[in-house]
Amino acid sequence: MVGLYFTNAIEYPLSIDIDFASNRWSAVFNRALLATNQPITTARSSLNLGDIDAAWVVYDVNAPGDNLMVFDDYLVTATIPPPKLTLLGILNGAAALRVSGQPDAAFVVEASTNFVSWVPLKTNLTTGGYFDFVDNAGSALVRRFYRGRWIP
Repeated sequence: MVGLYFTNAIEYPLSIDIDFASNRWSAVFNRALLATNQPITTARSSLNLGDIDAAWVVYDVNAPGDNLMVFDDYLVTATIPPPKLTLLGILNGAAALRVSGQPDAAFVVEASTNFVSWVPLKTNLTTGGYFDFVDNAGSALVRRFYRGRWIP
């Protein structure tokens, strides 16, 4: 890391974002962008987290540093990008919706008339990355709001 300097006894945050679906990763160290949009693998290897390792690489054997590296407060989280809900049009007064996102993930389409109380309308898998839904029951209402969210 050329141009970066370190002080002993100071914490430096490291954040690594891995997008397995896109085969890409990015890293930020102490608010400095280290890498962005890099391939996880170019050899068609399995796309999974595997294990987490820290490696100390000595570039100059005459000045190796103090050989001290401490890692604390590991936090590993997995997230699925939120689904995208698109209005395809109105069919005979009913909203035609498309939920798209992570392929083969479970989702629910919910509706509300007041943004407070939400009612599930349809739970399904996004086969091929999307699912279409027509809300025939909503055509009798003056207004209806929709949202899509992933479910475990």
